[in-house]
Formats: sequence, structure tokens, C-alpha cells
Amino acid sequence: MTGVGSCWPGSMQEQLFRACFSQEAVEPANIDETSRAFLALWYQRRGRNSANAEIADSGHRAWLSVWRQNLQRYALAAATAHDLEQAGIACLLLKGLALSLRHYRDTGVRGMGDIDLMVHEREAVAAVDALRRAGWRPEGRLFNDEIARQMRVRHAWQFVRGPSEDCDLHWRPVVRCYSPRVTELFWQDAEAVELQGMRAMVPSPACQLFHVCAHGLQWSWSSPIRWVPDALAVIESSPEMNWDCVVELAREANMTVRMESALQYLKTRFDAPIPDETVRTLAGAPRWERREYVLLQKPCPLGALDSIRWHRAHFRRLRPFDAEWAAGNWCVAFVEYLVVFLNLGRLQDLPKALCRQLGVRLGR
Repeated sequence: MTGVGSCWPGSMQEQLFRACFSQEAVEPANIDETSRAFLALWYQRRGRNSANAEIADSGHRAWLSVWRQNLQRYALAAATAHDLEQAGIACLLLKGLALSLRHYRDTGVRGMGDIDLMVHEREAVAAVDALRRAGWRPEGRLFNDEIARQMRVRHAWQFVRGPSEDCDLHWRPVVRCYSPRVTELFWQDAEAVELQGMRAMVPSPACQLFHVCAHGLQWSWSSPIRWVPDALAVIESSPEMNWDCVVELAREANMTVRMESALQYLKTRFDAPIPDETVRTLAGAPRWERREYVLLQKPCPLGALDSIRWHRAHFRRLRPFDAEWAAGNWCVAFVEYLVVFLNLGRLQDLPKALCRQLGVRLGR
């Protein structure tokens, strides 16, 4: 399904991506608004030798615009990573930063609206303090104890500074993934890159490919189709890809249906060099995961029933890794989860108190 917010490119975008990642001498005949986000990539790959002067000029201007913006983002990331380092906190660069530095290797190609940094979960609150000292303000102006509660049900929190600086602080790498093993692999296999003259860490190619696909294959307010060139760039720049690690990540995260769909699409539409065995190994996702995958493709805002289904699937993902909720009554734990997720702090003890008032036995 294509359309606004869909994770699947239309025919025009597919043509543009093929022009960038294959030997096809394809000249984009028209550029729609969605495709304009990838003009810088096309210009870097093909546009310098284009016979279409008008589109080549547009591509050059797009490349320059991304180049200027990314220089600012690099400087911001370096300063923020330095602030964390000064506080004794290690960080891992994620998403656009990591892709631009490690895989595209061209400052003017891959734009980013913010910077994404991950810290160890045990150091997340200390990282929040370090960001506050550097002038950052958490979204919603939450206090540290409120952010600590949100860590239970989310993977990251957004911070802003001034009119145009945005930073996502992660304690888990992937949205809707609570497996400690996935986070461990991101740290364990991280690689070093240079950022503004300093040493920084980014995910391994296998972790990066998993991250791109897991994050991209869902509906988003801003079209998420950039996962396609991102994934192709990771595969192209990583001939020694650890496909076993990609499969392990997908299984540990219960996101095999996403990875199977993504890799099958890249292999079929773009002849990406993905082993057949890898795609076959990812087949056979459980029914609940497939239902969730379909739900995540639906445009937002979701209706009331689908919203309940969204939260139920989300809770199913995190409950096994939360000792209190895993051991308690499912219904009570689910209500407690909603209270935390919606940040209804004054109601956090309501589910247990109500059950005690009614004399309900809290079994499993």
C-alpha cells in the first residue's frame, strides 16, 4: 500500500532508488514532493552526469542544503556526546547520524531532522541530568522521576534546545522492542567512526540494517520510505554482512515478519544481495506478530478499537521484561501500564487500590 505516511515507495520513488543503487541509467522524468527528499542522493550518485540540467540543478541545491544542515547536526552531536562523556556516560550514535557517517559517507546525502543518541539504561537518568545542564529541555517538561517511569514503557525521550535543536535520548535502540539481548548486541558489536575530529560509536552493519527495517516498516506522519535507500546503502557498504546476527536480532525482538517483508522487498525490487536462506529463516512469524504488523501499517490517528489493539500489542511486547507486570494479574498490570504510558501520575496506584477495595484476589 502506498500513499501519504505509507512505508512502501510508489513507482516514481522506486525508479529513483533504482537509479541510485543499480547500473540503470534512469533519468527521473518527474519529481514529486515525496521524491524531493532523495534528490541529494540521486545527485551524488547520478546527477552530476545528468543530461537534464534542470533536475541536476535541483539535485545540486538539495545536496548543498543537506550538507549545510548536516554540518550543524554533526557539530551538535559532537558537543552533546562530549557533554555526556564529561559526565562519564558512553553513548552510541543512531539513525541518520550513524547512517551518514558509516554508510553514505557523504555529508550532503542523508538529511536528518534531529540527532539520536543511545546511553546504557542504567545511566539514562544521569544522562538526562547532563542534558539539562547543557540547556536541553525534555518534551513535556517532565521531571526526572517522570522520565524514569516512562523508561518502563518507551525506548526514548525527546529533548529540545532553542528554536531548532532536537535530540532523542535512547535507552533502547528500537521502538517497541524491550529485549535486553537486542540492546546488548547493539553495544557489543558497535564500531568506531570519526565525528568532528572525535571518536564516536555507531551500530554494526547488521544492527543498523535491522534498525532501519524495524523502524521503517510502519505508518508514520512523515513518509518513512527512506528506510529503502538506507537499507540499500547499509547492504552496499557492508559486503561482509553478518546475516546470522540480523536473524538473531529479528527473533529476539519478535520482529521477524518486518524483516522478512523488508528483505524480500529489497531482494525482489532492487536485486539486493540478500541470501535466500536468510529470508527463508525469517518466515513463519507467530499470528500475533502478523496482526500487529498489519495494525502498524494503518494510517493514524487510529480508531478507538485499533488504539486498544495497539496498546495491547505493545504491552504484550514489554510485559515479559518487566518483573512486576510479568508476575502480576494481566488486567491490573495492563491498566497500570496505561497509567504510566499516558503519564497519569496521580492515578498510578489506582488499579491495585481499586482491586483491594473490591476484595478482588490478584492472581496471575
